[in-house]
Amino acid sequence: MPMQIVVRSKRVRSWSTGVSPAASFAVALVLMPITGAAATPPLAETQSYIVQFRSGVAPSVAEEVLAVAEEVTDTFDSVFVGAAVDLTAEQRAELQSDPTVLRVVHDTPMAAPDDLVAEQSTSTSTSTSTSTSTSTST
Repeated sequence: MPMQIVVRSKRVRSWSTGVSPAASFAVALVLMPITGAAATPPLAETQSYIVQFRSGVAPSVAEEVLAVAEEVTDTFDSVFVGAAVDLTAEQRAELQSDPTVLRVVHDTPMAAPDDLVAEQSTSTSTSTSTSTSTSTST
């Protein structure tokens, strides 16, 4: 006797409360009981800084010192040994007191003036065309 498989579809009934799913989720989160876990204190506010190490400090030493940082977002080792970091006020104070650190300054956005950028792009294209014409004539 052949086996017979019966598939029945179930219809899911939906109903509308007039409340968005996001709002329902938020209410559910608020109403969830705390299950024995201690409430965590709010995180300390961090700010972006540039940390510059004294001349002669090895990048490996700098890496160890920067372990106190909330987050290291970039490292530098060409012009000076340093890093872009996110720090709390306490972490900043700790880094400033470290003898290997030269300075800790706020990381602020910088931009070249438009006329300087235009001048640089003009001089670059002029030197490129000069080198092209020189290579063509040889």
